[in-house]
Amino acid sequence: FLSLIYRFMVTVQAEPTERRCAVLALTMENGLGREDLKLPWAPNRLHADMAFLSLITTLGHDYNDGVFRFKPNNDSMNTVLMGRRTWESLPGKMRPLPNRRNLVLTSNDSNTIIGAEIVKSLSEAEDRVTSGALYVLGGQKVYEEALDRKYEFFLTKIEEQPDTVSADIYFDALESCPKVNITDNVYAELVMLKPELKEKTRLVDNQIVEGPFKYSFYYVKP
Repeated sequence: FLSLIYRFMVTVQAEPTERRCAVLALTMENGLGREDLKLPWAPNRLHADMAFLSLITTLGHDYNDGVFRFKPNNDSMNTVLMGRRTWESLPGKMRPLPNRRNLVLTSNDSNTIIGAEIVKSLSEAEDRVTSGALYVLGGQKVYEEALDRKYEFFLTKIEEQPDTVSADIYFDALESCPKVNITDNVYAELVMLKPELKEKTRLVDNQIVEGPFKYSFYYVKP
């Protein structure tokens, strides 16, 4: 009888209970960011992408057999992890990101960041998250490590853009990974929760059309 209990405990402990994911947006050329901490498409805004980032990291999600759903988790708060420069790129009024636990990855022991906890590695962040999901929000090196650790990726890929878009930080490591286009599904979820998005965006042939931009949402599993 005791051996059966022990086997049950081992099985339960070995089974992962929460998701570990990365969320990012890339230009047509896989541009991720700029050294001046601005987004490559600034001053333009991609409103559906912004809503997706906010909702997935706040509510959580399910993804099974090609179907995406936001999944409110009332029992625990989700965690977002980002590097120091990504943190600094957020507007002051958005730091920390509300209704989420904020972790900032930095190797500088002297850093003190109001509103966030400091971690020195992705492993440390994983150890600290004992409930809810962990969402990696950048930058480049953190994404690279998340990819090595086989995280799920949710990618917003710009597929048509104006000439004003420019980047000097790139992330092309997802090019060879299999992708599933989930734009139709995600957009339906987004406008159900934020119907005002219909005023600025529209769905055409599995792409979001917003001003001079066309972009899609992809699920990527390394």
